[in-house]
Amino acid sequence: DLAIIGVDYVSPSCQTNFCPSISILNAGVESIASFEILIFVNGVETSLGSWNGLLQANDKIDLLLPCIDLVAGSHTISIILRDPNGMADQYAANNSIVLPQIIIYATPDLTLLQVDSTRCGNNGVIKVMGSLGVSPYNYTIDGGIPQSDGEFYNLTDGLHQIIEQDVNGCTDTLMVN
Repeated sequence: DLAIIGVDYVSPSCQTNFCPSISILNAGVESIASFEILIFVNGVETSLGSWNGLLQANDKIDLLLPCIDLVAGSHTISIILRDPNGMADQYAANNSIVLPQIIIYATPDLTLLQVDSTRCGNNGVIKVMGSLGVSPYNYTIDGGIPQSDGEFYNLTDGLHQIIEQDVNGCTDTLMVN
């Protein structure tokens, strides 16, 4: 009898990879040499894998499951174990788990509007505009102090890193020369 006794994951907010690990107990009286692992996202099967090894009766294993790419939105994730040793499990009620809602926020997107290079001195200009994500946005250049608009003045010649951050802490980065 396979039993999911725990699931560990970092709930992604801005990233799209969801990488769970599960703790599984052999609650039966016989050793288990194989079983299948199914992962469903919003009711659709997205991953099927199998485990092969030796899980003695009353032993526990921890498995890192394949990462799943999630798009922005709210997601229901279900994990199901089935077919220990290629046979039906005698007590399937503890073979599955439904996780709390996973919410993924849209990643912001930076658009370059204007670049005026410096001719001599510190008179360069870069203007960017943020979109997607959740406004209001903060912008930084070269690790400086965040500001509420995407206009940067009095810049030296060279490569500059601009970061847009939305209210959820999600970011996009643009390198401008």
